[in-house]
Amino acid sequence: YLTNVANGGTVLPKIPLAFGGDGKNSYTTFTWFEAAEIARSHGKRLLSYPEFAAAAFGVTENQSLGGDSAILPATTREAGYTSKWGVEQATGHLWVWGDCAHGVAGSASTANPDTIEGAGRGQTYGTPYAAQFGGARDYEELSGSRASRWAHTPWSSIWSVGMRASCDHQQLA
Repeated sequence: YLTNVANGGTVLPKIPLAFGGDGKNSYTTFTWFEAAEIARSHGKRLLSYPEFAAAAFGVTENQSLGGDSAILPATTREAGYTSKWGVEQATGHLWVWGDCAHGVAGSASTANPDTIEGAGRGQTYGTPYAAQFGGARDYEELSGSRASRWAHTPWSSIWSVGMRASCDHQQLA
């Protein structure tokens, strides 16, 4: 069935059973941490930058679907937004959390803020950041198969960021 697209603003994702969910309760934010938990709970992972750039190859570059923080409609086929490999709305829809989130170039540890999910679950050393790929609905010049931004903290939760997950091919005996 179709449902609205989960993101860090208007439609928050359900908490997986493996991470304390009950099938009904949703996260109160949609940070990199929640995206990684959701992917892992389904036996998948967030995409690396090279994986994303390859998966999004073939979209029309530098275009976005337009819109704002209103509820995002279910993903459908849109001309120019499907990659060569069939990834629907690969770019220009929502930035997607990448697999990389850690601290760099710092001299101290930083704890997750107490106002978000997962507070008290450790610290990161240095200046924390998390990768985002693909571009969002509101900035066409920033969208594309190689679009990335590396300046947001892993505890950011904003309407223009969602997730995609990947896994290896199933090996049949």
